[in-house]
Amino acid sequence: MKKLKHLFIWGVVLFSTPLLAQAPANDNCSGSIVQPQNGTCLTGTTVNATDSWSTTGGVGCQTANNSPDVWYSFTATGTVGSWTLTNITMTGNIEFVLVIPNCASNNCTCPFLLVNSTCGPSVLNVTINTLTVGQIYHYTISSSTGSQGTFQTCLTVSNPPPAPGQ
Repeated sequence: MKKLKHLFIWGVVLFSTPLLAQAPANDNCSGSIVQPQNGTCLTGTTVNATDSWSTTGGVGCQTANNSPDVWYSFTATGTVGSWTLTNITMTGNIEFVLVIPNCASNNCTCPFLLVNSTCGPSVLNVTINTLTVGQIYHYTISSSTGSQGTFQTCLTVSNPPPAPGQ
């Protein structure tokens, strides 16, 4: 009976101890989730994420040490990128930071060159008309209040129609 009591106590302790929370797989650039460019939306989370830009003092409108962010990437198939970013449970303004790797290997180990930083309320629409076809782009999503929660990101990449007479 004493052994059964000890097993019961250990079972209660084991199953009532909270599991360590894990960061999202795309908490760092090397784990970027590839974003479809056809308007398909992805749902993401910043819960348990870290602030990738904290050592830079923040990027653009993003604030340092207060903006847990997650990473997405794509290789541009057109020159115009249009994002629709929507808070689900994340609160505050959405912080969107678009960068390109700035070295020959064109990967996450390079320093980054800032392409665009935009902040605004949900639903945030961002259009960038200067993408380079074939270039790898990375972007982060975070909250201006440091809120951790879920959001949705949708991306459409296209080429503008030719100007009249061309």
